Amino acid sequence: MSESLLSPASLLVILGFFTLNVLLLILLSTFLIHKFRLSPSRDIRSSWQGAIIGHRGYRGGYNIPENSFAAFQYAYEHGCDGIEVDVMLTADKEIVVMHDGKVDRTMEGKGEVNHLTLKQIQAMRYKRVTNEEYEFKEKDWESRLGLKEGESADTAPTLKQIIQFAKQRNLKLMVELKEWRDPALIRSQLVSLFDEHSMSSFAYIASFNPLHLYMLRLFRPDIPTCFLYCRDCLQWYHNEFSHEMELPYLINNRFTRLIVDRILEGYGCAIGRWLGVAIVGPQDILVSESLIVRICSEGQMACDIWCVNKNGQKQWLTEFKQEGVFITTDRLFHKNDVLDNPHGTT
Repeated sequence: MSESLLSPASLLVILGFFTLNVLLLILLSTFLIHKFRLSPSRDIRSSWQGAIIGHRGYRGGYNIPENSFAAFQYAYEHGCDGIEVDVMLTADKEIVVMHDGKVDRTMEGKGEVNHLTLKQIQAMRYKRVTNEEYEFKEKDWESRLGLKEGESADTAPTLKQIIQFAKQRNLKLMVELKEWRDPALIRSQLVSLFDEHSMSSFAYIASFNPLHLYMLRLFRPDIPTCFLYCRDCLQWYHNEFSHEMELPYLINNRFTRLIVDRILEGYGCAIGRWLGVAIVGPQDILVSESLIVRICSEGQMACDIWCVNKNGQKQWLTEFKQEGVFITTDRLFHKNDVLDNPHGTT
């Protein structure tokens, strides 16, 4: 029995070998992190300071569909400084404004955005919320929008249309990448649109996907970008793309999700600095005074807190004495109507 036990000298050798390998791994990781770290983006904190951005335009009632012309017009009329849009590629490689991978939730139709042409999607009307007090009246909105012949307020717009909409109204624009099937193509198209419309002065590209942002920053460091993150990010990815793939249990389990959450909550700012982004966008439930200071002061990046839908938090953030802080909200705009806070949240 005693002969099978390792001697103290052998244990020391094994411990030393293990420690050496850990140190080498740490050194290699540190080298790679510094080697592939991107240079910081230009400082845009002052130009976004205190801005209020309409999340998908408007998501607060009145039977106004999200990510629609009507939602963006409502945000504009109620004093928003900018709007947030979600973009994906259609089957014929057009950039359409759509949040979900499928049209089923928001449109009167079915199918995956990537499998439908732009013409097929724009032939669908937005779904109506039957228990809403207000009826969506297409002609009223088209009159308020000043749409051209052939354009409709009752179907999904293209990104090109929304860029023109924002420029005509002097609105800031946040373009969130939802596309994952053909990321290289949509990045290329977005770069072309940014160049064609000189968008870098009033718009930026946001994503939860660090690879999207890394590739954009690598080839076009002049275009402002934003790294978004939230609590339970793995579950968010799972829900977002569950129509296409199931994450294996080894990845999508409670323990792994907890680890990812702790990494993002502790190092979201550091990841943003490594990517060289201009803006870091933490979810509102993750925000603290110390995090904002780390992002804006130490990191010299702007901070977009989303999705702020409580009046108390909005007031605290809009009055926060730190350059570069702004918010994205569903409904708490500069000018509010009675139904803009339908749930009575404070």
